[in-house]
Amino acid sequence: MPGCSSPKDTLIGLGDGAAWVENIFYHLDAVHITDVYHACEYLDIIMQALGWNEVTRARHRGDWFKGKVSAKDWLESYLPEPESWLTWDETQQSALAYLEKRLDSMDYPTFKAKGYPIGSGQVEAMNKSVIGTRMKRSGMHWSRGGAARMASMRAQFCAKHPLVDFEQLRHRAYPPVPA
Repeated sequence: MPGCSSPKDTLIGLGDGAAWVENIFYHLDAVHITDVYHACEYLDIIMQALGWNEVTRARHRGDWFKGKVSAKDWLESYLPEPESWLTWDETQQSALAYLEKRLDSMDYPTFKAKGYPIGSGQVEAMNKSVIGTRMKRSGMHWSRGGAARMASMRAQFCAKHPLVDFEQLRHRAYPPVPA
């Protein structure tokens, strides 16, 4: 809800670039960051289209992972003239379109300078260790409701502080504005 947060509050949305996730970030007025690991999957397709060897590609991916590169600057520096990339196959063209559509959400040096996360690895690892290990044991089957309750219980068990429901958290961050 624009205008409801204090100037020091920043809601950050870190996602893989899926349209439905981007739409949620937009409606929450969140700073949208495209996960650097997902972006690098598309980057690698482009670097292969450019004919780069694995050593060069690894160096460039490393710079992206460290937050040293903005996608906009990288494309301006390394993307050839359209006569060249217009001959790429559909997968390569799609990878380029993915990056071009998300330039503002892949300004990694700016995000890093502000202390924002650029990769979802920590969240995914925590989910795997807290939720996945317990719920994916041999022979276990879960209903949707049962899985949600178990996930909540496991998260609470592993948390240092009491968990807050997302709606409560959202209202704390963006309290309703009195009329």
